[in-house]
Amino acid sequence: MKFKITKDWVKSFFVIIMLLVITLEPTVDLVGRIIKTRRVVEKQGL
Repeated sequence: MKFKITKDWVKSFFVIIMLLVITLEPTVDLVGRIIKTRRVVEKQGL
């Protein structure tokens, strides 16, 4: 069996990456906000 990279395969791969980016972006934003708020809290000494 030879592994062929067809146009359909590339399209499906691209779609999967797009979906992953769309689903992961909100969680990344949330994590970033949590880290920022923690740093601010540490600076204030609360």
